[in-house]
Amino acid sequence: MPKSIIIHHIYHGSVTNARDLSGVIRYICMVFRFTLALVTAAAGVVLVSLFWPLFSPATRPPVLESVREAVLSTGAGRQTAETLGISDDERLSPHPVNDMVASVAGTLMTAVGDKASEIVVGQAVSELTKQFKTLPPDQQSQLRQAICTQ
Repeated sequence: MPKSIIIHHIYHGSVTNARDLSGVIRYICMVFRFTLALVTAAAGVVLVSLFWPLFSPATRPPVLESVREAVLSTGAGRQTAETLGISDDERLSPHPVNDMVASVAGTLMTAVGDKASEIVVGQAVSELTKQFKTLPPDQQSQLRQAICTQ
């Protein structure tokens, strides 16, 4: 249903039941989602055009160069680029993505290994505690003495 017809029906009161209203709400939500997707895509293209030298030593593709020039020609774009320190390509140097990924992967593996060790020790202590509680009192006292004297 075209937008002008929907507005006409709402304004003149011909949207009288829930089904008509739910269709209007669905249409408004669809327009909102489309607008949000469009704005998100545009922001992504702008950011890629500005940060290109950080990710690739190759020159910017012509489309991204055009977007960068358009962004930097606006006051807000120029000020944002200066604040982020990306207004001048000469100061930017590419960061090897492989090194960053390897560093993050190494940190993640260390954290996972530490957590796994913590879980295993916790489970072992829990199991030993359960077994200790099932021992007869005289064996519990012998075990306590053995542990405390060591």
